[in-house]
Formats: sequence, C-alpha cells, structure tokens
Amino acid sequence: MRPRADWLAALMAWRRDLYCLAAAPLERLCRRSDQAGIIAADISRWCIVRPVRSKTPVRRFMELVAECTEFRNVLYYRLKQGSPRDVVVSWLASRVWRPLEQLELACPSIGPGLVILHGQGTIVHAVRIGSNFTVHHQVTLGWRLGAAHPPVVGDDVMVGVGARILGAVSVGDGAQIGANAVVVSDVPAYHVAVGVPARCSPRRPSGAESRDAADYEPSLGAAGADWMVTRWR
Repeated sequence: MRPRADWLAALMAWRRDLYCLAAAPLERLCRRSDQAGIIAADISRWCIVRPVRSKTPVRRFMELVAECTEFRNVLYYRLKQGSPRDVVVSWLASRVWRPLEQLELACPSIGPGLVILHGQGTIVHAVRIGSNFTVHHQVTLGWRLGAAHPPVVGDDVMVGVGARILGAVSVGDGAQIGANAVVVSDVPAYHVAVGVPARCSPRRPSGAESRDAADYEPSLGAAGADWMVTRWR
C-alpha cells in the first residue's frame, strides 16, 4: 500500500506543478507591466502571510495565481490600474484564471502589500487605502447614508472577520478593527476598535510583531519592494 500511496502523491504533485506552470505566460506579461513594482510588493507580503512552497519569485507568482483565488482578485485590480495593455491582460487572464466573484475591490488607490484572507463576501470601497492592508472575509468598507464619502484607511491596518467600516471615517496607521466591529467614527492610529458601535483603545505591538513587520513592510521604505522587483525581473 505504501508504494501506491507514494505513486499517487507524486502524481498529484506533478499535476499541481503543471497547473502552476500554466500561469507562466501571465507571469511574463505582468513582469512587463507598469504595475510590476506594486505587484512584486504584494507577492512579497503574500509569501509572508501565506507560506508557499516555491523558492524563486517567478514560481511564487505562478503558485499564487494557480492556488489562491483572492490573489487573482488583487492581481487583476493592479492590472486594471495600469496601461490599456494591462487592462486587456487583466480581462483575458480573468477568463482563464477566474477570480473570486464574492470579492469586490472598488477603491481608486490601494497601497502595496494588499492581502485578502478568505475573501468571500468582502466589499472594499474607500477613498484611499494605505500600504500593507489586511482584510478578512465578510468585511464591508463603504458608504453610509448621508456620509460625504466612504472611509479613508491608513497604512498597516488589519480588519477582522465580519467587520464594518461605514461612512466618512478615517482609520489611522497601524489600527486594528476587531471581528464583527461596526466602525462609524474615526479610529486613531495604533488603536484597536471593537464592539457595536466600535470603541477604541490603544494598542502596543509586541516585539515579535515588530520584527515580522520589519521583514516585509514596503511602508518602511522602498527596499523591500525594490528587492522583490530585482529578483522577479
């Protein structure tokens, strides 16, 4: 039984690798995009948040496209922000590598390092979102009746499962929004917002969190993104 199990495992691994290699043409086109820098920063952070098997930047890209539906949404969003050629590439790729239909990204500007975990039922509609934005499933960022505009979100913000951020509110850098919180007023920088309606309290990042952030945050400087772009190209 063991040799048969090993044979089946090898067959499945071969099938997975072949599926990843099928994304090679898309990788070549994205590498030539004028959005290549920000796409590379996204890949760099996805590889921290979601461990991947591949060791090289090219194979990491192909693995994420093949196996992570939410990454496809992020990739197509980036391409749609680029040149007309990139928009066409995004449309064609989405016919082959289908994105997650229950995930909507409707924001004019989202900084590098965007990560979406389990994006089912998530709507992201904001004036601006900074770098290293992390969002979970069933989250809504958007308009509130009578509000002048949708939310404005800073850098290094994390939004937990089922949270709502509604109306003309500002979420400061380093803020965290707890699961199922309903945010209808401003959240100061480096605060945690929990409850309905959400109330804020200061937060202090742990030493481990600070070290992890330094490993991947493009907001700390262009070095991380530049390194990834250099390796990717």
